[in-house]
Amino acid sequence: MINVNREVFFQLGLDAKETSLYLALLEEGQASVSRVASIANIGRSSAYSILARLVAKGFAGFVVENDVRKYSATDPEKLFDVMEEKKARLAAVMPSLKELKKAKREEVPRVTVYNGVDGFKTVFSDLLRHGKEIVGFNYTAAGPAISKVWYENWQKSRVRKKIKRRYMMSREVARMEATKAPLTEVKIVSEHLANPVSTNIYGDRILISAPGKKTYTGIVIESKAMADSYREFFNALWKKL
Repeated sequence: MINVNREVFFQLGLDAKETSLYLALLEEGQASVSRVASIANIGRSSAYSILARLVAKGFAGFVVENDVRKYSATDPEKLFDVMEEKKARLAAVMPSLKELKKAKREEVPRVTVYNGVDGFKTVFSDLLRHGKEIVGFNYTAAGPAISKVWYENWQKSRVRKKIKRRYMMSREVARMEATKAPLTEVKIVSEHLANPVSTNIYGDRILISAPGKKTYTGIVIESKAMADSYREFFNALWKKL
């Protein structure tokens, strides 16, 4: 048998035994199962099912002579048609494949950590960039302690953009600036539910803030599914308070 690079047949969808039988048929011209199995060094019983697969894939055909099937290989030139058909099938499902990839990408959350005063300014600017409304648990009112003048300007910018806020917080924190800020609604939660870590939900993002005295750590999670889930939980709890 002439030495042929078989890699191309694997790319066309044939396995090693299918390739051997196809090449044996090409070499022989037309042959019975016994003959072509012998040339390809494949067991006769296996050759029947392999030849059936070649016929189904368009790589072989057969005729019946005196009740004996004789197989022949498809003209190599026609293999271009096989390749074109595969390309056409791939093209038909390509829009669905792209949508699947897009959906998968959207499901993977992106997590970014911010630190320090500059990190605080970055994430709070992000609140105004993406949020039509900001809702949150455990408001801490730590903004003025981290960067007083900048935070006061941030509040003015928020009001100018008409971005509303709804927060759940302890009674102690509610006595601070939050209840006095425009476009802000507050509901009180029990003191034992309050903690120094706050959660803001805005747009398709969740911001988890852990402020300290003139320090700040913020974690932003970008995930529409997660943000929607947190927002639904917030709204359900808000109605009960």
